[in-house]
Amino acid sequence: MNWLAGWPERAETHNRLGLALAEELPHKINRVHACMMSVRHSIMRREPQIVMDGSDRLIELASEMGLQLYAALGKTWRGWSQVVLGDVVNGLQQIQQATDARLEGRANVPSPLDMSLIAEANAANGKYESALQTVKEALDVIERTGERYWEAELHRLRGDFLWRQGRVAPREVKDQLWRAITVSRCLGAKALELRGATSLARFMSDAGENEEAISILKPIYDWFTEGFDTPDLKEAKALLDELV
Repeated sequence: MNWLAGWPERAETHNRLGLALAEELPHKINRVHACMMSVRHSIMRREPQIVMDGSDRLIELASEMGLQLYAALGKTWRGWSQVVLGDVVNGLQQIQQATDARLEGRANVPSPLDMSLIAEANAANGKYESALQTVKEALDVIERTGERYWEAELHRLRGDFLWRQGRVAPREVKDQLWRAITVSRCLGAKALELRGATSLARFMSDAGENEEAISILKPIYDWFTEGFDTPDLKEAKALLDELV
């Protein structure tokens, strides 16, 4: 996947081509699938407003075809976007309703990516124990299925939640964030390595260790040659500017 490999502009080009091609095909199910993949792409890029708009489209298309599980997936993603945009209560409510609908439809366990969104929503509401439990369950799913593309992000989230919760030693937080970076390197997931390095650099900066923070973040930031207008790269650049 181009985005995970560190090529965000190429990924966006393929995303747009996929949506355009689906519109030309005769069967509406192609548009549902392309819309679903496009929204997931925007979730990875952390673009909540685009996710909200795309989720509305996915819910509409899926509902027209009676594809209730796709519609429930769209509602989960829409709920996450609401949470990120500040509407935490309504976003959590929508996620819960979508989860209930999936259970009623006897759907499989949500993917690790979707579980990470649920964990983020709970953390945003201060429910860190629930968030950490969901991360644990998502990692358990990865061990059972071998679906590891989102593993590094789950480790990063665990480190972030532990940090924000403030109940563990700084060393445990640091080790968890390093694990996120190590896993991303093993998988060749440059996008998630950048995200993990940004979190760890911010943690080190809070501890007054700016030089180490720079040494962690700058090499992976300098690796990128495109996508400098994307949220992750903009956040990393802003942090590097603060640290200098």
